[in-house]
Amino acid sequence: MKAKTPEPSKTHPRLKFFLYAPSGWGKTTSLIRLFPQAVIIDTEGGCDHYLSDIKDAGSALLQSNDVGEITQELTDLLTTKHSFRSVILDPVTIFYQSLQEKWRLVFAEDFERRGKTSPTEDYGFPLWDRIKKEHKRINRLLTDLDLNVAMTAHERPEYGEDMKKIGSTYDGLRGLDYLFDVVVHGFTPKKQPIRMAEVIKDRTGHFEGVFKWSVAGFREKWDAKALEREAIPVSLATPEQVTEVKYLVDLKLCTDSWLAACKTKANAEEWSEFPADKLQKVIDSLKKKLEAKKKGE
Repeated sequence: MKAKTPEPSKTHPRLKFFLYAPSGWGKTTSLIRLFPQAVIIDTEGGCDHYLSDIKDAGSALLQSNDVGEITQELTDLLTTKHSFRSVILDPVTIFYQSLQEKWRLVFAEDFERRGKTSPTEDYGFPLWDRIKKEHKRINRLLTDLDLNVAMTAHERPEYGEDMKKIGSTYDGLRGLDYLFDVVVHGFTPKKQPIRMAEVIKDRTGHFEGVFKWSVAGFREKWDAKALEREAIPVSLATPEQVTEVKYLVDLKLCTDSWLAACKTKANAEEWSEFPADKLQKVIDSLKKKLEAKKKGE
């Protein structure tokens, strides 16, 4: 059996934290102070008012909602040595909207080239598949990073039967909250000038219920050393490895389900997204299958 009894970790792992709240609640300023030495990906220009705070925190700023720029920035954080300890995506709502606009435009232009006048009737699954695929690529990178990950989202109403409002939720890709260990809803009670935090989800065992929001109060619940630990870079697959694995796959040495399991285990969709050591294990396994096939012929 491969299963082993795990040893409890002596330090907290990296924190994956998601915060959604109404406009003006203080999402951006809170995360700037809570996660120093961070790369802040500002998707709506909201950090223009906090440049001094960002500099004082030892953080860096990328203002973009372009999926290519964000993917490259996260890939660089994953694979190169640097001094950052966290990455903040603020807010994901605008990034998600940008993805939708991008692919609607691509599909509309494609339909126009083919002489169709009503592209929306044929959007359906292909459009949303492209949107989710690109979003999930960003999610995979955030998961793989040896950094604390913090993300904000706009708040939107949540409706139940007969469109009756039952509360509030985040404005973003459905299921996004599964990526995070801690999900918090920020709110301000009526007629009370204080910020409160409602814990929606917690895998860590350190957060629960409703509490008065403050950076100091949050840090009391989490090990500061985990927020400050140096990042360890990952070596991604080389072009030579990608070429070799594609060649071996084309030889039909294994089932599609086996290949899918390899990608799932590596949290990757493309061979180029594999860590080099994990892709080498796939290559070595395929080579063994090739040797066995040659001996059987």
